[in-house]
Amino acid sequence: MGDISKGSSTDCDDFYWIAEDNNKNIIGTIDVANCDSKNGTFDYGISVFPSHRGKGYAQDMIITILKHYFFELRYQKATIQIYSFNTASINLHRKLQFVEEGRLRNMMYTNGTFYDEIYFGITKDEFQALYFPK
Repeated sequence: MGDISKGSSTDCDDFYWIAEDNNKNIIGTIDVANCDSKNGTFDYGISVFPSHRGKGYAQDMIITILKHYFFELRYQKATIQIYSFNTASINLHRKLQFVEEGRLRNMMYTNGTFYDEIYFGITKDEFQALYFPK
């Protein structure tokens, strides 16, 4: 992956990035919201454009954001909510060792079907043990 750049921010640690590949093509976005510096928690969302999916960009984007928020800004937990129809994102977060922490049933209705919203989380300690063991 080339860069995560061109973001915008507010007075808090919420942020929005546009991700580019090595050729400066925009491949997707990642946003961080609901930052709670007192408790050290934040949520994020990610989108990779269809023509760039399946190439490892999402994994690189997630790891980059987690490294920044855990090691630079000193947050201790990240969470993401994923709709149950998004099996690619669910599988990726399981691969990255996120823990499924909860499920809200029938939270989205689309194309004649209700879908659950699944909550995943990872702590700084879990992330560090997996990707940066001492």
